[in-house]
Amino acid sequence: MTNTYKPSINPDMIAIARESRRLTQSEFASKLGIPQGYLSKIEAGILPINEDMLSRIAAKLGYRERLFFQDDASLGAMTTLFFH
Repeated sequence: MTNTYKPSINPDMIAIARESRRLTQSEFASKLGIPQGYLSKIEAGILPINEDMLSRIAAKLGYRERLFFQDDASLGAMTTLFFH
């Protein structure tokens, strides 16, 4: 029997990574060449992310792609508080 489990991308990790680089959604969307609203929907988990977009996100933020598959819940203080 073949293992068909494929981990899914955690959209919260995209927002956390973006905020860790001190980028607003508008700034980061501009770097990706996409509208801010599109990035907002990605981070909210409304729009799916294909491999190409994940690769672009990881490269622009300077993180490895595997970061975005972490499924740990972000609990407690909002992550933005740590970076401001």
